[in-house]
Amino acid sequence: MLNLRSAVSFVIFYYDEFISNLSSNLRYFTHKLAKICPVCTTKPAKGAQNEKFLLILTNQPYNGTDNAYNALRLAGALKNSGEYVRIFLMNDAVDLARNSTQKPENYDFDLVAKLKELHANGVALKVCGSCETRCGLHAGEPYFDSEIKGSMDILAGWVAECDQVMTF
Repeated sequence: MLNLRSAVSFVIFYYDEFISNLSSNLRYFTHKLAKICPVCTTKPAKGAQNEKFLLILTNQPYNGTDNAYNALRLAGALKNSGEYVRIFLMNDAVDLARNSTQKPENYDFDLVAKLKELHANGVALKVCGSCETRCGLHAGEPYFDSEIKGSMDILAGWVAECDQVMTF
């Protein structure tokens, strides 16, 4: 019963902190509770979708930094492990959503094709609508799919809904 008493004390002590930021504190609370009372917590089933990830890309696709390359690889790995993944492109990264963006000869990975593949396999994708005419090397050219045009309101909603937000 000592473990149960400790668990109850822990819950009462951290209740206010837990409520103030539910998403991040839930993971912390579960971790601490597992140390006090391992029987009280269970791990999600293997392959369960237990987190939502948002990757925000802002840099030109083939700029020599591999930011876009690594972001798309991470998105694919997260999706393959059963997580829910969203990608939002803005600023010069919007060129990733244009058919006119060509893979340079010295580059071994077609980023536009990878983005299309991720989107076809269930990764949610939105591209800044106002950036279409203003940003990227191919400013003014349309995106490869008119349904992916997004907005700041959509991005704000995604940021609020997701457990993890990463920028590249």
